[in-house]
Order: sequence, then C-alpha cells, then structure tokens
Amino acid sequence: LLHRKEIYDYQGRSFLHDPLRDSDLPSFIPKKTLHTYTGHNKGVQCIRWFPPHGHLLLSGGLDGKVKLWDVCAQRDVIQTYIGHAKAVKDLCFSNDGARFVSAGFDRF
Repeated sequence: LLHRKEIYDYQGRSFLHDPLRDSDLPSFIPKKTLHTYTGHNKGVQCIRWFPPHGHLLLSGGLDGKVKLWDVCAQRDVIQTYIGHAKAVKDLCFSNDGARFVSAGFDRF
C-alpha cells in the first residue's frame, strides 16, 4: 500500500533519493524525543536503517506488516508491505538498498 499520492517529488526524485546527500547539515545526537512514529497495530519487532544514508527506516511489526518510513522530511509512513500471517521476526536490506527481505513467525 502506497501512502503517498506521488512516488516522485517536485524535482522528479524518488523517495529513495537521499535528501541530505547534497547538504552540509551537521549530525547530532538528540537529547530529547523529536518524533514518535505511529502506524503499527501492535509492537515493533525490528527496525533497520536504509543503507548507506539512513534517511529511510524499515520497521517490522508484530501485526505482520513491514512499513517504510521517511525520517527526514515528512516523518510519516511511505509504504506498507503486507504478506505475513504472523509477526515479522527480522528484516535486511540489500547492500545498495534496492531490495529487502523479511522473515516472519508464520512458517513454523
């Protein structure tokens, strides 16, 4: 399920494009909660950052869904992947970030 109207921004870039790649913004360790992400119906089992830039986040939930999140711009869910009957156990991106694989508890 795609949660956005368009998969490209006004410059024709995909959401996979790193918005901070061309920026000189400093990195910092937050001292307080900056944002709380909501979207899974149950708890979250695993979280993986998008390689190599970390501007996207992949979460696997106990509700059997995998969600792709934008952590830089809109801080919302971009897409939801449905396919597990039970909880998602683990996630892994390919090295270039073009694909990911999910493992679940539904095949025991």
